[in-house]
Amino acid sequence: MRKGAVPLIALLSASLTGCMPQACPAIGWSNGLTVELAGDASRVHLVEVCSGDVCSRPIQRAPDAFETAVPKSSPSMVTEPEAAEELSSYFSSRVDDDTWEIGFNMDVPSAVTVCALSSDGKILAEEDQALEWTRVGGSERWGGPMETDPVVLNL
Repeated sequence: MRKGAVPLIALLSASLTGCMPQACPAIGWSNGLTVELAGDASRVHLVEVCSGDVCSRPIQRAPDAFETAVPKSSPSMVTEPEAAEELSSYFSSRVDDDTWEIGFNMDVPSAVTVCALSSDGKILAEEDQALEWTRVGGSERWGGPMETDPVVLNL
């Protein structure tokens, strides 16, 4: 290969992908919300967060862009994606007895309803919350992950 051919090839391939002269943006990310339970959390089986008619789906593994959602207040744990018409980008996972992490794949709802459910699906606590998001990665131009202050749900 001729001297200078490698840099020329790299420049051409980068410019053809549209990533020059700036870095390429991330393809997808998850925005996070922490829910802290205040009070006796021993009966809490699931923490669910809903925005409009979309609710978080509990997961037991690392989330990806194809996690699924269910209609509001379904306490079963998900292990595999379901039918395509039920796809969603909200997921929840238990961190410890008093803390849950909620992920919103590339969505930043301005308000949510936070709900703690027992193992039989009874509502133990429910509260509407306004959210203010702060960027923690990426850029204003290309987007990137955001976080909001923790939500405290009194049981």
